[in-house]
Amino acid sequence: MKPETTRGDSFLRRVLVLVGGTASGQLIVLSASPLLTRLYTPDQFGYLALYASLVSTFVVIASLRYHLAIPLPASHRDGFALTLASLAIVLTMTSILTLGLFTFHPWILTWVGAQELEPYLWLVPLGLLGAGTYQVLSSWAIRHHAYRPLARTKAAQGATLAGAQLALGVFGAGAVGLMIGDVLGRAAGSGILLRKALARGTVDLHRTMLRARRTLARYSKFPRISAPSALLNAAGMQLPAILLLALYGPQVAGWYALTQRVVSAPLALLGTSMSQVYTGAFADQRREASGALQPLFRATALRLMVVALPIALLLAAFGTPLFTLVFSETWREAGGYAQRLAPMLALQFIASPLSQTLNLLERQGSQFLWDAGRLAAVIGVFVIAERQTLAPAETILILSLTLAAAYLLLIVASWWALKSADGTHPPSSGAGRDAR
Repeated sequence: MKPETTRGDSFLRRVLVLVGGTASGQLIVLSASPLLTRLYTPDQFGYLALYASLVSTFVVIASLRYHLAIPLPASHRDGFALTLASLAIVLTMTSILTLGLFTFHPWILTWVGAQELEPYLWLVPLGLLGAGTYQVLSSWAIRHHAYRPLARTKAAQGATLAGAQLALGVFGAGAVGLMIGDVLGRAAGSGILLRKALARGTVDLHRTMLRARRTLARYSKFPRISAPSALLNAAGMQLPAILLLALYGPQVAGWYALTQRVVSAPLALLGTSMSQVYTGAFADQRREASGALQPLFRATALRLMVVALPIALLLAAFGTPLFTLVFSETWREAGGYAQRLAPMLALQFIASPLSQTLNLLERQGSQFLWDAGRLAAVIGVFVIAERQTLAPAETILILSLTLAAAYLLLIVASWWALKSADGTHPPSSGAGRDAR
């Protein structure tokens, strides 16, 4: 299958294609949010935050991080075998994590005070399976520069998410309506990418399995080091919503969840688009030993800053009145949370794509140390908040400043790793060039 974009296409064009699809989907989600805040209560958004935190935490290890290796092999046949193996791993991991969830759910729900969600826990593995499958297929699309189909799926995800949540909200579905909409939104678009992946023709199962075994062994650092690191990373990102629910109740968690939905999530998805293109360009240039990796890092950092800083300044200055105007007086406190989170959101947006440098240079150990440190910092903030009986707004401000410093450190560490590697040595492939 030929790539959707040629080698001569610019980095900026690829970014614009993916950002266009992501922005379309997020525009739909944002446009629906003022209606959703009138159909659902802050408490119901708080319960959604628990569900979404569980899915988002576990999805990072759904493929044992092998999806990150899909763009790397020199042979397209090896890349395709790794894609199929990663899909099988997603199914296996979903089954294992589902068993663990249903074993420990009484303790989890009692701890956060959300026992009424017990009948709806079956939505968590569905969301995990949909999100994990899409994650793998997205990496396959990146390998083949299929940015336009990938962009269409991102738009479809936003439309599906918003449409389902609105429809269920009209019928008074409550928190479960928000969760079902999220499940459908995460899985939307996977069918399009799967059809394109299988369009390569007949699969020789025996040879594909041999290639998969060899390629899985070649990139074994991803499950051994990157997967635990990613789990720590996701826990550090998702734990605040869970701890806010446990410490302050569903209303505070709901206000925080709205800021995640209308500010953090769109920024994260735009950052993911930048990250996907950065990953593809980095892998291409490293295979070719082009020596252009440091300029790629600097240019990407500059583009991310151009997007992040105006948004952060707008939030810091006008977060409370904007949220009150758009979402009603009930959600005024969420605007204050957005103001306090602005420094963290800006640096997170910049750091997230650039931190892929560590994975792509196979410096997973450095990423692991940072992830462990960030998780410890998050836990430390909430330990202090509980012992000092801090108000929710105070806790969120301390959390924002702490994480902003952590993301700045991650940017510096990524740049230092790139300079140390000098960006000139391509990873060994374990296979020759594709013989197609």
